[in-house]
Amino acid sequence: CTKINGQRPASAWPPNSATDVMAQRPRFIFVHGVQLEGGHGRHAAAVKDALASAGLDVDCPDLTDGEFAACPVEQALDAIDVLARGSPKIALIYHSYGAFVSHLYASRNPERVVAGFWLPPPPHMRA
Repeated sequence: CTKINGQRPASAWPPNSATDVMAQRPRFIFVHGVQLEGGHGRHAAAVKDALASAGLDVDCPDLTDGEFAACPVEQALDAIDVLARGSPKIALIYHSYGAFVSHLYASRNPERVVAGFWLPPPPHMRA
């Protein structure tokens, strides 16, 4: 299992084996929480780097368009949908607000989402 920020993902949905998920060759999309640094902040960079070291590519859309308070749900869902176009299967990696958005997207598009991976907050954000 690939470690991100020195940890393994806390949970995965659905409980498919990694082999089953990878056999479907999904597009990986990291759905970030609402944070000051947006989708291209330190957490997204850590996710991209960890998956790149495992030979995988991940897209990290900036759901906030650079504004901390601007992340309407429909805008976030649209951002995922734009990246998912042309990919029959996707796997969502998420934390914080991104978990809510990802689960909502998966409930509306169950035929496309083959897996979801929840990440705990990065170490620099923990209390």
